[in-house]
Amino acid sequence: MMTTTARRYRIRVDPNKCVGSTLCVHFAAGVFALDDSGQSVVADADGDTATNVLEAAEQCPQCAIVLEDAESGKKVFP
Repeated sequence: MMTTTARRYRIRVDPNKCVGSTLCVHFAAGVFALDDSGQSVVADADGDTATNVLEAAEQCPQCAIVLEDAESGKKVFP
């Protein structure tokens, strides 16, 4: 039996770059939400798959979402 470990990310949103496009919420609604000012925040880092979180980060027009490998701390995106 093969065991597969899902990749986990440390996720942060740079408020100085976020323009509130809502694409992150579209791609990973369980992780991202908009705050009262319309900017993205991490609501639940475990709220969606790593694949969807990476897709959300890649779709952000301002590259405001920073992903790091949860174990190594190595930057994954951008």
